[in-house]
Amino acid sequence: MTLYSHSKIETYNSCPLKYRFNYIEKAKTQIKGTIEAFMGSRVHEALEKLYKDLQFERKNQLQDLIEFYQNQWDKEWQEGILVVREDYTVDDYRAMGVRFISEYYDRFAPFDQDKTIGVEEYILFDLDDQHQLQGYIDRLSYEGDGLYTIHDYKTSNSLKTAEDADNDRQLALYAIAIKKKYQDCKRVRLVWHMLAFDKDVIIEKTEEDLLKTLDETKANVKKIEAATEFPDNKTALCGWCEFQPICPHFKHLWEINRLLDNKYLSDEMASLVDSYMRTSEEKNKVEVELNKIKEAILIQAEKQNMLTVYSKDTRIRIWSKEVVKLPNKNDPEYPGLVNTLQRIGRIDEVKSVDTWALAKILENKEWPLEVRKELEPFMRKEKISRLYPSK
Repeated sequence: MTLYSHSKIETYNSCPLKYRFNYIEKAKTQIKGTIEAFMGSRVHEALEKLYKDLQFERKNQLQDLIEFYQNQWDKEWQEGILVVREDYTVDDYRAMGVRFISEYYDRFAPFDQDKTIGVEEYILFDLDDQHQLQGYIDRLSYEGDGLYTIHDYKTSNSLKTAEDADNDRQLALYAIAIKKKYQDCKRVRLVWHMLAFDKDVIIEKTEEDLLKTLDETKANVKKIEAATEFPDNKTALCGWCEFQPICPHFKHLWEINRLLDNKYLSDEMASLVDSYMRTSEEKNKVEVELNKIKEAILIQAEKQNMLTVYSKDTRIRIWSKEVVKLPNKNDPEYPGLVNTLQRIGRIDEVKSVDTWALAKILENKEWPLEVRKELEPFMRKEKISRLYPSK
């Protein structure tokens, strides 16, 4: 049986190249993780200790948990943890973790709302006869009358909405596992503890919702196993990716930073990039000046009714034409154009409103006069001119 997890599937969906690095090549880089993930792990450990000790009738005081958190931070810290937001320090993130634990403790003490079944509860179930899905539940609790609750601790600074929760597949998959695992389970409540906001997002999934999630997950697995290429997907989240040093979009940046640390090393590609940018800027300046000169030539030539103009050594032939212009998709009049084409039964002839193709049809008078008249309110004439210099 091939083993999958929610994070494995979501890695592929967010960036197939990252999936290849992580799950196929099992690549390692000098990035050991991000500060957000590191802080999140330490907070999870503290809350895991809180509930595990309660199962043995030991109630930690808040200061005990904070001390444990601080010790785990020092113990697990290592070079190579990436801090993306340069305005904030490692100590800032460390303090955030203390706040998360403190606010959670104050809100839920004395922690008698339910009965903890397990912390970091391992789940495993068959997706089909060839694939299994595994995962870990932060905390699983029981509230009586067949109601189980899956708790998920989130340290993100982005507050999950009800819509986000409805679309979340991870806890839905865990709910399927709990229903399979515990015979007395009648309902599964899903709770996201948004620690940065001291808020909870709580929903329950219907059987129909769970079946839909299961079908979507099977489809995702099928898509992954059919993949022969693993393209990159550059997004804003790339800044937090541990595979930047080997990613085609970022590996040169990492090489540059390495070379900057050694004054005896240089990078030929960086020099080429700088040269390109300088030349590009010069080219832009020349093009601006060239357009001004072109405009002046066209104005003077039109005034004097000239189609070829001369200097001592050069001549320039002027070509001009009036063309039809129509509203493009960003123009407020575009919907009206589409409606008119549909009404007169001509939309299929311009490939779902290819305005360039439509303009050519109207210029060449390929449609009857009465049809062209229907479109006149959307038409405007524009003059285009080109200069052809020669010696």
